[in-house]
Amino acid sequence: MTIFQISPSTPLQCPFSLEKYTGGNPNPELTAMAFSDCNFGLERLELMDRILSSEWYVFHQGRFKMGEIKVEFGVTNALFNAALGSEKLLSSDGLFNLDGLHGGERRTIQKHVSYSNNCPMCHNRVRGLYQSRYLNRQLKFGRIDLSRWEIVQMKLEEVADFAAPLVEAFRELKQFVSREGRNRLSSLSKFLHSVDFYVNKFEKKLQTSLVLSLGIKVMCLGYEKIGIKMFKKMHQRINSQVNVLLIFGSMLFVWKGLLYVVDQDPAETVIIGTVIFLIYLLGFEGLVKLVGVLTFGNLMNQAMEARAGLNRARRER
Repeated sequence: MTIFQISPSTPLQCPFSLEKYTGGNPNPELTAMAFSDCNFGLERLELMDRILSSEWYVFHQGRFKMGEIKVEFGVTNALFNAALGSEKLLSSDGLFNLDGLHGGERRTIQKHVSYSNNCPMCHNRVRGLYQSRYLNRQLKFGRIDLSRWEIVQMKLEEVADFAAPLVEAFRELKQFVSREGRNRLSSLSKFLHSVDFYVNKFEKKLQTSLVLSLGIKVMCLGYEKIGIKMFKKMHQRINSQVNVLLIFGSMLFVWKGLLYVVDQDPAETVIIGTVIFLIYLLGFEGLVKLVGVLTFGNLMNQAMEARAGLNRARRER
């Protein structure tokens, strides 16, 4: 008896690729899964790994009650109280409820999150992807006690997964050079989104560094206010670092704008670009006047056409 309720009769289905984990040794379909951080995903996976690596789990032979888990592992009240429908931590027969985890096959969910930050199951914002090493071992090998070579093999596969978007980016770049017309634009979009996989990881590091640097800056300002000057040089270095981080942040903003432009309909992009050009050419007030004149002229033209139509109708009588 194991903590995983996966078998040909109760498979675990990937909501992205629609393929199914059916168990076995090894699992015949997929080899690993990643899960989003919504619906207590991180807490569930951490708890699963702690249970599986404990002697307590071996003693209970995979069957236990939720109250026992809460006492033994200090489960949070928020997770403990999530007990409706798919949010149940345990299934009815005392096994870990995998349906409560929102996620899918590893490469597929990583690609999905590079396009959208929303979970496709509950539509909440996804801020991170997590994996359970014991669950992935069970899926790949049908057991969780692995040899050293099998562990190294899984690590190498993780490296290959990390490199996969870069390989895809170079493939799409080659297609972009060789294709023509709208197919070329499609290849450019795929290339940019493949690279965006790495940009998103850099963006998180940048945001963390910027927040921490601003925190240190506020600390230095506070010490200077009360007359402590020993952090003056640190304050100067922090100012320089914050400026550099803001420059990188503006570059990321431009990058996200480039992705948005490439993904838009060309006609819409041309219209937006024309409006922006006219704003720079005429100024905002000049653009408003131009739009007003064009609107008034269009209304006058419609009125004249309506009057001409009425005159024709009278003559035909």
